Amino acid sequence: MPLNPFDWRGPEFLAFYVGWGVVLLTVVGQLRRRWEEGEPQAGQLPQDPYAIAYLRGGRNHLLQVALVSLLDRRLLKVDGLKLKTAGADSVAKARRPLDQAILTKCLWETEASELYKEESIQAQAEAVGEGLRGARLLPDAQLKGQRMRCFAGALVLLWLVAGIKVCVAWSRGHHNILFLIVLAAVFAVGLYKVANPFRTTAGQKVKTRIEEMLSRLQARRNSLKAHSETNEITLLAAAFGLGVLPAVMAEQVKPLKLHSTSSSGCGSGCSGGSSCGGGSSCGGGGSSCGGGCGGCGG
Repeated sequence: MPLNPFDWRGPEFLAFYVGWGVVLLTVVGQLRRRWEEGEPQAGQLPQDPYAIAYLRGGRNHLLQVALVSLLDRRLLKVDGLKLKTAGADSVAKARRPLDQAILTKCLWETEASELYKEESIQAQAEAVGEGLRGARLLPDAQLKGQRMRCFAGALVLLWLVAGIKVCVAWSRGHHNILFLIVLAAVFAVGLYKVANPFRTTAGQKVKTRIEEMLSRLQARRNSLKAHSETNEITLLAAAFGLGVLPAVMAEQVKPLKLHSTSSSGCGSGCSGGSSCGGGSSCGGGGSSCGGGCGGCGG
């Protein structure tokens, strides 16, 4: 076999290219983890259920958790697929700016999906995310730029090798390059995902630690009572998704379309069970596959 891999036959070169792609994936993953490494202290863990929800699945999952909280506190009423603020004084009873924005929007009967389009609600949700980005549990603009530069460099190396082989094959009258093109595309997608997860490495550690801390709450979820243990129900939904809610609460939110009708991206998170971006959100995200994409997080 020639020493020059570009002179190798198709099957041999494809095997070499798979190995090359795996090497690039490994290097990108290791570099990103080194940049984002950190051991958060217990006092630095998010305490607010809304921050935990955003960390799990991004903006969409946060909005889902906020709706669960407001419904359980009887500040919000559900009628089929529509929501309405329970009373004129409900807005004043809410302390969180996000809750106030949701209740203000629902002073008039509103479909749940409309909440994901309201700018004031989106702004308050993103304010929660900014705190997590400031703590480097989610990538900020600087870190995103660093990630993209790493991804771009790896992509150039990935496609350069494929491009040289394609040119060599064409020059020798060989046109069976489809498998190589498919491999190049598959590894390109893989590189992007490895370079750009929803959470940082530190954020993923925090998410895991929070889930461990709340594992007892998850174990006794079926004993939680609606309208009397709102804090526990909100924490449960924030950390583990809507899929683990007690049956009585799940039936209340089931009729709602608790997901965005617009394409907000995987970063926003995945409903109920998993997150994109390192979790189960899209994972996480998201920004956010939170409760809606397959986020999306986590």
